[in-house]
Amino acid sequence: MPPDFTAENDAALLRGFCADRAEPAFRALVDRHLPAVWSAARRIVNGDEALAEDIAQEVFAHLAVYAPKLPPRVVLGGWLHRHTCYTAAKAVRAASRRRAREQQAAVMNAPDADPWPDIAPHLDAALNTLSAADRDAVVLRFFEKRDFRAIATALGTSEDAARMKTARAVEKLRGILGKRSALLTVALLTSLLAERSIAAPPAHLAAQIAHSSFIHAATVPAFTGLSALLAKLRPHRAALLGGAALVATGFALWQWQAWLTPAKSPPAILTAPVSRAKPPASSSGPAVMEITVHFIRVPETDAASLLEDRWNGDNDSALLKSLLDRATPNPDGIHIARVLTGNCVSGNRIKLENVKEFSYPSWTDFVPGENGVITSDDSEVRNIGTTATLELTVNEARDLCDLNMQLEHDYAEPEMHRWSTSLADPENKKLPGADQPEFRSTRVNAQMMLAPGQSGLAQCSQLPRLQGTPANEPDQRLFVFITTNPASEP
Repeated sequence: MPPDFTAENDAALLRGFCADRAEPAFRALVDRHLPAVWSAARRIVNGDEALAEDIAQEVFAHLAVYAPKLPPRVVLGGWLHRHTCYTAAKAVRAASRRRAREQQAAVMNAPDADPWPDIAPHLDAALNTLSAADRDAVVLRFFEKRDFRAIATALGTSEDAARMKTARAVEKLRGILGKRSALLTVALLTSLLAERSIAAPPAHLAAQIAHSSFIHAATVPAFTGLSALLAKLRPHRAALLGGAALVATGFALWQWQAWLTPAKSPPAILTAPVSRAKPPASSSGPAVMEITVHFIRVPETDAASLLEDRWNGDNDSALLKSLLDRATPNPDGIHIARVLTGNCVSGNRIKLENVKEFSYPSWTDFVPGENGVITSDDSEVRNIGTTATLELTVNEARDLCDLNMQLEHDYAEPEMHRWSTSLADPENKKLPGADQPEFRSTRVNAQMMLAPGQSGLAQCSQLPRLQGTPANEPDQRLFVFITTNPASEP
């Protein structure tokens, strides 16, 4: 009797499948995650169930092939959801432009309308603009129906922190999807996610996908190895053809000379020691990658169309090139805020920064100063600017980079605020007070897997408006791209 894998967690099932190519383990993974994958695909393709089946088939076929390359602590539900979005986006490249204003007007004229048809096709694209931790929290809570204790275990945090992270992620989703429906609130979005985000796939689909994906995974490695060898030899095609021609010419001349020369006793064969070339240090030592981080500010009016093109085209490298080509020195338009670059050895951590010190009065030891202003004998110092801490792991084939990153970007100079010492009359600026800064920063924690030479979008968040910004100026979004390339020097 085959073993029962249904009670094991995702990590154990993946290990069992990778170690023994156990089809029951893979079938258990398909049974567990197919409803979320199929539902996400059906949403993106606007209810086309046949196309959703094809997308689910392709997603699990890729999982069967790439399962050995997944990080040990990967949240499988989040990985499958993101891969479903990529696969579905390729299937709906010809999607028409959204007409947000007409839809909003229609909703306003029909206040009792159901907002789900308006937001469902855009839910997964909006979800993927969140950070990896926020996206995983939503997937675990609403797509996999996990409780907060299970979410906390998967994310490596406390139950209260998991509850708060999920609530904030839903609030961010509402801010993005609110442009599609004027009726959408956080409570309504929570209810819609809980009730309608997952639909039951056809009964026959799980068995069909598990069986065909298992067969596909068994046949791919040999073809993949041959393809990889041919791809590596392609740049040296001219040299290989020239070498083959030289060998053929030498062999022909040797045969001609042997035919003209009388037969002699065979000469003694002298065996010389074989000289083995020492492999280059780059192939035997750890992989070294050049990592580049781009922080680009984009007006909200441009960001919507860029993100729509991104999900239809599924190419972050092309999106980054487009933004760099359109960037101007004007900070109100598409503007390159910061670029950080450095080399990192696989298995190590690198810190890239462009910061300066900012000194301000501390909150201790205040003494009365001139003109009624409280001053401090002490001051505090903080670095403001941009910092990126990245941890790199490159696989043995050196064709995939796993990046864990913590990014912090100050998008505006600190603004000094005057705090009154009078609770009775806090607005009276003639009374003694103290000046303290307000820092404007955005932070992101993300995990990403990139091939060398590839760029990925790590963050796309809306920046709060600064005080004094004219009302006619659009809101700004911060796009953060990560690019990896083989380093030219260790």
